[in-house]
Amino acid sequence: MSQIPIYHIEEINHGIGNLDFFFTEKKLDTLKTLLHKPYRSNYFGLAICTSGQANLSANLENYEVKQNSVITMSPLVIKQWQNVSDDFETITIFFTKDLLIKHFSNPYHLEQFDFFEVNTKHVNHFREIEINTMFSIFESLKNNINSLHPYKNEIITSYINILLFEYQKIFNGIHFTKNFQQTRGQQLTHDFKILLNEHFRKERKVKYYADSLFVTPKHLTETIKQETGKTAGDWIDELLLLESKVLLANPDLQITQIADLLNFSDASTFGKFFKNLSGTSPITYRHSL
Repeated sequence: MSQIPIYHIEEINHGIGNLDFFFTEKKLDTLKTLLHKPYRSNYFGLAICTSGQANLSANLENYEVKQNSVITMSPLVIKQWQNVSDDFETITIFFTKDLLIKHFSNPYHLEQFDFFEVNTKHVNHFREIEINTMFSIFESLKNNINSLHPYKNEIITSYINILLFEYQKIFNGIHFTKNFQQTRGQQLTHDFKILLNEHFRKERKVKYYADSLFVTPKHLTETIKQETGKTAGDWIDELLLLESKVLLANPDLQITQIADLLNFSDASTFGKFFKNLSGTSPITYRHSL
């Protein structure tokens, strides 16, 4: 895993309250002051948009977030919020993995929720009636967060867990059928994205991914282009550029260190790659942040 800046809950809630969870039902000011640039986080999150609209980029997939959209996020996903409307609001719970581990004594508890996987769909749209139960759970969560009693953290953690299972039920209902009916092209694209997220820092040749998926580079390129509008090479370059920008946002990392983290032969080669794709040098981009 590369060394990149990671936002913590206390940076999102300005150090107010518990460091293991944060509940809000308003628009975060950090959406425009902090989270409008690519970032990762140390927390998981689940939210429902209650008004307004915004655009979310999650691992190069672009989503429109609108009323009754459910948004899920995990620490591994590179996220970026843009075009956030003035009336944009969500009901949201952020929480760390440690919170649930303390309660359930299972380090793999969160791995059972498909919507937290890197290559899943991070925003899904619903009618209000379809997610009424989730709103009710959020309301119970809110009431307990605002109360004072000796078992507050235990009850809050339990409600978070119920909320996750409730959404898993809904998520399975819309995605099981879609996955079952996937075409060969859709399945190949899905498998390519999984491989890409695992290996893009070291493997930048389309042939590597084609060989791993037992197809020819030409077939892989044509299939990915047909399914996504971008070639396999485009996906590799864009993900590498996105990771580069996140690393450049960390002032503690030198350009030579970033080149090494991304397996470029030297800083000059990295600089040429970055400028060819972004139109500016890594140093100029860093100074613009």
